[in-house]
Amino acid sequence: MGKAKGRFVDFRDLTGLQRIEARSLRPKWKGADFLRMSFWVKPDGKISRRAGHHQLVDFEARKIEGRMKRAWDQTPEMSRKWKSATFHFAPER
Repeated sequence: MGKAKGRFVDFRDLTGLQRIEARSLRPKWKGADFLRMSFWVKPDGKISRRAGHHQLVDFEARKIEGRMKRAWDQTPEMSRKWKSATFHFAPER
């Protein structure tokens, strides 16, 4: 029999105690930041403290990707500049 696994749960769907636990992980975040995130809930109902065990909800991630794409599309000259850029590790003189 395999191990029981946790799952990502939207902050809005967490219980009151789980919300308190999630807020204790990121005390400097604003309230609105938590509403954009989902947290990994272990099988025992506790919030995981591991790095990377919180992520943007799909809707918020798509919004950010859309903004990035629009910003890139608005500057086609940037595409040409990056295609011709040369990167090296030589010290600047």
